[in-house]
Amino acid sequence: MSVEDALNDLYNKSTPTLLWINSSPTSSFAAQTIELDLSEYQYVAVVIRTVTDQDITPRACGIFKISDNDSIPYPPRVGYSGGSGTREIYATSTGVTISNCSFSGGAVDNTCGIPLYIYGIKNDLRFQINE
Repeated sequence: MSVEDALNDLYNKSTPTLLWINSSPTSSFAAQTIELDLSEYQYVAVVIRTVTDQDITPRACGIFKISDNDSIPYPPRVGYSGGSGTREIYATSTGVTISNCSFSGGAVDNTCGIPLYIYGIKNDLRFQINE
């Protein structure tokens, strides 16, 4: 392998890969599993919008470890006018499961915390997460 090939390989492993785009970013987003082949990745980054109007500007990003053996969700909190909601996110080798957006007292508002993009991330020297 040439030096150029080695550098290209390193770059390709550390650059997040866009895997999914929400085709309806201003619509309510109910709990669902987005089926993706994540077998080549160690992490996913989920980019969300946190406001309830028509603004689809990304407001938050959570990075989640992909694990087929981990049943504990990673609950990102998302901002909401007058409070904050939580969506639990699980990432396995076959996809990303995103829960309803729940608020204290059990209220659900799926117009908040809508995922916009999902990226796959391969772990290497340029991208390290302390576990």
